[in-house]
Amino acid sequence: MASSPASSLTSGGIAELSHLSDRRKLGCMDNWIVADPEHLGGSPRVRGTRISVVLILESLAAGMSIAQIVDAYPSLTEESVRGVLAELAHRKDLQRA
Repeated sequence: MASSPASSLTSGGIAELSHLSDRRKLGCMDNWIVADPEHLGGSPRVRGTRISVVLILESLAAGMSIAQIVDAYPSLTEESVRGVLAELAHRKDLQRA
């Protein structure tokens, strides 16, 4: 049986609702990830920059914080990095079946 929004509030769902609110603040639907043949050979990049999505993921995997990434690449903002990560997390091909 699927839990209703009300029942999820009683079982720790408040954090889930807060997370959904944070996603809206990040502009999850703003298409932070773009790709076109004129930039980076068509590789996915952060909208408005020449910074590849792969670079962000590699930087995080290497242990950099979002703040460190933004400091290293001034064309990025914390909002853009978090927006890219939110878009990646919500891709349909990465969702549970």
